[in-house]
Amino acid sequence: WGLLAILVACVANLFDNLIQLVNIIGSIFYGNILGVFLIAFFIKFVKGRATFIAAVINQLLVILLYYLDKIETIDLPYLWLNFVGCVSAIYIAILIQGVTGVVRGEEGATTRLIKIVLIILGSLLFFTRMLFKLDIL
Repeated sequence: WGLLAILVACVANLFDNLIQLVNIIGSIFYGNILGVFLIAFFIKFVKGRATFIAAVINQLLVILLYYLDKIETIDLPYLWLNFVGCVSAIYIAILIQGVTGVVRGEEGATTRLIKIVLIILGSLLFFTRMLFKLDIL
């Protein structure tokens, strides 16, 4: 714990205050965790392997979004990372489970996958417009 405290003390001066630092660190990780819990409680057809893979991919995505905001490629306040992390964890897990269901030949998996892809594409179009402020549609 001592080394962790020294590390935080070394980088804490890069932020305006300690509350902002805690909120940024929490925003990077908490959305993903919330997404995993929501999958476990409410989306029963998504299995553990799909959820784990989605959590890893999603965490990399959230870190990438934070980095893109820092280099001013996108304009996404860090508190939105909670929401984006939660929603994308759910979407990615459902998509992975849908694809693996089609590969395994589960009954009704193809229809479910088509519905999932359409919902995800619509949501991604909305979020892309919001993040990059694009004038499409």
